[in-house]
Amino acid sequence: MAAAGTDCAHCGAAAFPGERFARTGWRRRAICPHCRVTHRSRGLWRDLLLLAGWLALAAMLAPPVAVLAAVLAVNLALLLLALAAGVVLHEAGHAVVARALGFDVHAVRIGSGRLRRTVVWAGLPWEWRGWPDAGLLVAARTERRGLRWRLLAMVVAGPAVTVATTVLLAACAGALRTWPAALIAGPAPLHAALLAHGLLTAACLVPWVARIGGQPHPSDALHAIALLAAPAAHIEQHAQAAWAMRAEACRRAGDAAGARDALQRGLALHPGSFLLQHDRARLRLDAGHWREARAEFLALLERPEAAAAPVRRLVASNAAFSLLLSDERTLHDLAARESRALLSEAPAPHALVGTHALALIRSGELETGAAMARRLVREATESCVEASAWASLALVAHERGEGAACAAALGRARALEPADHVAVVVRRRVDAAARAA
Repeated sequence: MAAAGTDCAHCGAAAFPGERFARTGWRRRAICPHCRVTHRSRGLWRDLLLLAGWLALAAMLAPPVAVLAAVLAVNLALLLLALAAGVVLHEAGHAVVARALGFDVHAVRIGSGRLRRTVVWAGLPWEWRGWPDAGLLVAARTERRGLRWRLLAMVVAGPAVTVATTVLLAACAGALRTWPAALIAGPAPLHAALLAHGLLTAACLVPWVARIGGQPHPSDALHAIALLAAPAAHIEQHAQAAWAMRAEACRRAGDAAGARDALQRGLALHPGSFLLQHDRARLRLDAGHWREARAEFLALLERPEAAAAPVRRLVASNAAFSLLLSDERTLHDLAARESRALLSEAPAPHALVGTHALALIRSGELETGAAMARRLVREATESCVEASAWASLALVAHERGEGAACAAALGRARALEPADHVAVVVRRRVDAAARAA
């Protein structure tokens, strides 16, 4: 492994604090995560071209080999299309039952990786991501009555659709003992779809934990088992999360009053909710009340719920970020020290890196902060982190007097996340400078 701070041999990017670049290749050069993925993709294309060359040579000597390769390529493409269609049907099953049982469906995510497009279809927001290999439904219900069985029905609905589709395809594709041979006999859309849905069925019914967008997510079978065995306190957390999701949806839509109302109603039902109090502090950041927000974040750090490392780092990162709303340079330096201390504990999530990059920029270290923000723009898969990185670059452009670049970067941030915290900070600073001028 490379030592922390080593530059990438391909793009020259520096490692984040606490990060270590892996050394790859026979020359053992340090390569950042983005270039490592690019390097692997280039290697894949090289291998595919080499394979194509060997197949062309084999086709000259034995034409049936080329025919077999073409058939396999067509069926592989059909398999990928059927897999994407199966994920859409699976998530649609979740979403339809969720709407019927009174859940608020906030998003239907198709695929993993960077967000490509959001489309509203059948009254539901569909988020299409880079690779359609997984799906995720973001839904919650604010009422606690009958919540356990409603959650269970919503979870079971997706696998039920997938299993039913698999059985139907099996009946249409003919005898199961002969369908594998059909994949090399010629283009076989039904058999490719059957294989794709069979894989999805296994993924649904086997209890395991998948990683979607870098976050662990249990399979439907594991989720159903957890719901059956979950104590009442766990079901209570679902009800709390529903109010937090409703507030976040209002915040992203620019409805600050609706977000405040949702959090107040949620806290009236769950007075000691750690999650709702944390989101209330974040809403105070949007309003510019950074002192009250920081005091609430620091109070949350004293609670037992903050003992888990990921939760503690999230709350502490927001506490450090609240200092960046001030115009006092000493507080910016303090935010940089606090975020650097959090980064040194372990490889950090991109959101924490974004806080540290903004702290460096506001402390006057424009080059270092801008380099971190540019890496986040390339590597972040979460739209909120990418928006914050663009807003940080907008602040750098503003400090350098580059008005057009600042406006362009703010436009990118606004397109990704209209209510991004960092974009709010930068817009206030730009507006203040315009009024002073």
